[in-house]
Amino acid sequence: MPAPGEPAAAGVAVSTPAPQATLARRRGPLAVATTVAGLAAVAVLAWALRPPPPEPAGPGPLRIETQPLGVPVWIDDRLAGHAPLMLALGPGTHKVRVFQEGFAPAELTLQLAPGTTAAPLRFVMAPLPPAQMARADLPPGVVTTSAAEPETRHAEAAPADGRAAHRDAARANAPFWTPVQAPPAASPAPEPHRAAQAAAAGELRPPRRVAGDIPRYPDDARRLGLSGSVLLDMVVNEKGRPEQVRVLESAGSLLDETVMAAVNAWRFEPAERNGVKVAVHWPYRHTFTSR
Repeated sequence: MPAPGEPAAAGVAVSTPAPQATLARRRGPLAVATTVAGLAAVAVLAWALRPPPPEPAGPGPLRIETQPLGVPVWIDDRLAGHAPLMLALGPGTHKVRVFQEGFAPAELTLQLAPGTTAAPLRFVMAPLPPAQMARADLPPGVVTTSAAEPETRHAEAAPADGRAAHRDAARANAPFWTPVQAPPAASPAPEPHRAAQAAAAGELRPPRRVAGDIPRYPDDARRLGLSGSVLLDMVVNEKGRPEQVRVLESAGSLLDETVMAAVNAWRFEPAERNGVKVAVHWPYRHTFTSR
């Protein structure tokens, strides 16, 4: 190697690194690390400053209407006011009861989900007859329709929850199947009518439904998770057709009208006493469940 200041020998090349290239190679890894750290810090800061998630919206206000107006309304066993009412209820299951002296009581439960707005609940209060039919010796037809089982299940005997009404009626000492009393004649008939004679004595065989579908759980009721029980009274005439169908216990207009529409299309094997077909009052209870 030539001494400092001497010219290099011929054919020998000397390479000296450029100062700027060396500095760039040294700074490369450091720049990459700094960039990654900066991006990570920005991501952490953005996560920390993110807005809180929106809270689930509660159910919209529930409107309750009655006909006639001004009927007291209880929500979850507490008096909420007189209809029409607009109430803000939280999500969950709520019991609605509407009662006015002289009218069929109404009661149902509904399930409100977050973010849903319930359709108005309407109750058409049915006047009770002056002397409500007593029920003791025989149970009414009882049917249960479930939202989870649209094909329904039914029984012809009253379930356990009908025992209280059975006991109350027993105190009244009156039969379930009550023969329809003909209005008094304007003048005495020469001979009593055969059906009237049969209704006066002998064992009464109750009517039996032979045609017609039981009520289906309405789609609008399914959306609100409605549950309730409807008790009807009707006259099954000598031809096996229902007449004078009326509500004795209501579950709101939606469920009441569903049951009444089905019952009015039913056909029966008429009741008989001593082999004679007779018209009788026949009670029918239908229970809707949201399961």
